[in-house]
Amino acid sequence: MLRVLGAAPCQGAVVEADAYIPLKVSFDVTQGGQPLYLRLRGELGGEAELKIDPVSGALVQVTVIDPPPEVDHAPAATSTSESENCVPVLDRYLWPWKRTPDYEEPVRRVIHQAAHLGMSGNQQPSYVEFSTGRAVGSYRCGPVVFGVSAQEELVNMVILSGER
Repeated sequence: MLRVLGAAPCQGAVVEADAYIPLKVSFDVTQGGQPLYLRLRGELGGEAELKIDPVSGALVQVTVIDPPPEVDHAPAATSTSESENCVPVLDRYLWPWKRTPDYEEPVRRVIHQAAHLGMSGNQQPSYVEFSTGRAVGSYRCGPVVFGVSAQEELVNMVILSGER
C-alpha cells in the first residue's frame, strides 16, 4: 500500500513518452536531497518507479518502465475533493532509516514492492493504476491528477490533457 500523508506544493508537471519509456511524469517540487526510489513490480506484470523526496516525502517523478497489463475501464471520478497545484506526500517509512542524535539517512535508497499495476491503452484520459481501491479525493499538478482512497492509499494517476 502506498500511503499518502498529505500534499506538497507543485509548480507544474512534464509528461514524456518515447519508444523505450512508455510514460514518465516529472513534477516541479522542492527537493531536499538525493531522492528515494520505490520500484513497483506489477502482480500481473509491468514495472514502475516512483522517485520521492527524502525530506518531505513529496512525489518527484513517476516512470513506467515496463507497461503493466492494459485496463479498459476509466478511473473512478475523484470529484469529492480535489487539491490544486500539489502532489501527494508518501510515507517515507517504507524505507529503513539509520538514526543518530545528529542525523538520519536511509539505509537503502531503493526498495522494491509488489503492487497492483494497470495502464490505459490508447484511450483518453491516459492513466496508471497503483491499487484496486476507489479514489474519493485527489491532488492535481498541471495535467496530472492523483486519486487517493478513503484509507489514504494512492490509487491512480490520470493525465487529463492527452499529453502521453
